[in-house]
Amino acid sequence: MSYLIYNIRLQGAASGWPFMRIGQMALAPTASTYGSTNGVNPFDVLIISGSVWGAGGTGAISFATNTALIGGMAKLDMAYMTYNKKSGKLDILVDNRLGQTFGSSFTVKSGVTAQLWAVQGGTVTLQFDSTMKNVQGTLNLMGRGSMYGNASYRASLVGNFAGQSYTLPRG
Repeated sequence: MSYLIYNIRLQGAASGWPFMRIGQMALAPTASTYGSTNGVNPFDVLIISGSVWGAGGTGAISFATNTALIGGMAKLDMAYMTYNKKSGKLDILVDNRLGQTFGSSFTVKSGVTAQLWAVQGGTVTLQFDSTMKNVQGTLNLMGRGSMYGNASYRASLVGNFAGQSYTLPRG
């Protein structure tokens, strides 16, 4: 199975803490067509910047529309997705019923004691050009942490096609 890989730049704020990060985004064939309660995804998306499980820094993120993209054996479909092939617009709405699975997460601050926030809701909008070589978009996410309540993640995304790969990016 091959994936379309994009090099991306994210710029925004995590609960008011500004960041600018580089990362990668992958477009993957639909990971699961069985058992979805929010509609079968036209394809799946993974956005990675830094490591959310280590000292990833402010704005580190691991966002997946299906847990299979981050190694999940259950292949949980984490989002409602619509894709308009003619316009190149992809709209992703996080399925807030599945947020506690930590299928997607981000950090607000840096350091080894940084709090991990599970994505609980929000949207990601991606706009591809007609060649699928360039992408821009926005992430507007809400997370829940075990110690400090809610956090927000708002960022713009700009990216360029880097090539095809048989492995997914990792944080």
